[in-house]
Amino acid sequence: MADSGPPVTGTAAHDVKRDRVGLAIDQEASRKPRHIFRFADHVIRHAAEGGIIYEAFCVAYECGAESGPQDEQNAAQDWALRHSGRTGHDLFRRVVTDHAHVTRVE
Repeated sequence: MADSGPPVTGTAAHDVKRDRVGLAIDQEASRKPRHIFRFADHVIRHAAEGGIIYEAFCVAYECGAESGPQDEQNAAQDWALRHSGRTGHDLFRRVVTDHAHVTRVE
């Protein structure tokens, strides 16, 4: 940090200066680490044992019908097709949910 002014008066015995935006900086305290951060790369991958869940939701005004969780994509899609045939509703929200493992790259 650049020294942009004289030391602040009326402070503790160690050197306190102002930074560029005028904040008091305690020079002695800034030399002592308070936190140590360790940064590491990670990777995220599909977790097959968690399976995949498929759902379809009718978003027609005040309908709220849904397929419920399905293990097969075709089951959710077939529900949406049947619902559309019965009601004439033609807009659906599809949700696919899976599980993932995050591991640190060595």
